[in-house]
Amino acid sequence: PHCADELTNLFKKNNIDILLLPAHASHGFQPLDLCTFHAMKSRVKQMRAGFEKGTQGHQIQRAVMALHASTNSFSNIAAFRKGGITQDCTKTPAIATIDEIRFQQQVEKVLG
Repeated sequence: PHCADELTNLFKKNNIDILLLPAHASHGFQPLDLCTFHAMKSRVKQMRAGFEKGTQGHQIQRAVMALHASTNSFSNIAAFRKGGITQDCTKTPAIATIDEIRFQQQVEKVLG
């Protein structure tokens, strides 16, 4: 329809590429789930909180502590790279780009 054409032209004008993912494959391209949150979840049980064990406060504090211990700019960049998204710092401002080879590898991994 007319609206779709306008959007397509707007995306092209602003150098935005639309990626269509296969059905039931989006989980394999959520960068923070691929690395950062996986590391966080593996650390939660190791964290010691100041709240009474088993309380909601205890669970929340452990999750926050694990997230702080698991995330930094380097791990987040690595997470996006694993999903096939890289940054081009030669441009100002830096832009996100798709690493076609890594992206295709991730598609093959997700689709089996």
